[in-house]
Amino acid sequence: MLKKLTLVFLLLTVVALIGVPWASAYPVFRDTFFKKYTNAYPDLQKDLKDNPSSLKTCLICHLPGNPPLGYNTAKRNPFGVDFGKTIKKDEEGEASTTEENITKALTDIEQNDSDGDGSSNIGEINSNTFPGDKDSKPEKPIPPIPELSTVILSSAGLFALILVSRKYR
Repeated sequence: MLKKLTLVFLLLTVVALIGVPWASAYPVFRDTFFKKYTNAYPDLQKDLKDNPSSLKTCLICHLPGNPPLGYNTAKRNPFGVDFGKTIKKDEEGEASTTEENITKALTDIEQNDSDGDGSSNIGEINSNTFPGDKDSKPEKPIPPIPELSTVILSSAGLFALILVSRKYR
């Protein structure tokens, strides 16, 4: 009887050690993503409410057929790669899992076109297409919005050109 109890205990321990890291590796990233982009992917959010362990939401950052086994072990799509390069790292080089750092990294890559399909990441998120999958894109490309400094400099340059051209008429 003691051997059976020991065997069951060992089996449960192995299952817990294998299952817990896998199950706990992604929720903070996923949950922060959906907190930031509350209107994105309504079907995935509904699925997530119905099935909190659903892996469908992992496809925002990870490649299909590759369930995340930990932040640094799962293969990421181009959006996930950009996110991984951008997020602040801790002393061990692991991604900082605070909501503030995750949100900042997501904001920092919004204007990127991670998958190279002609639409910005934020354009794809707002269109409910996947920013890491070049085959998933909005009907009309949504290019990145120029940064405010670029707009101001361009406007100032245009204004100066108009003034100079009027002066030399």
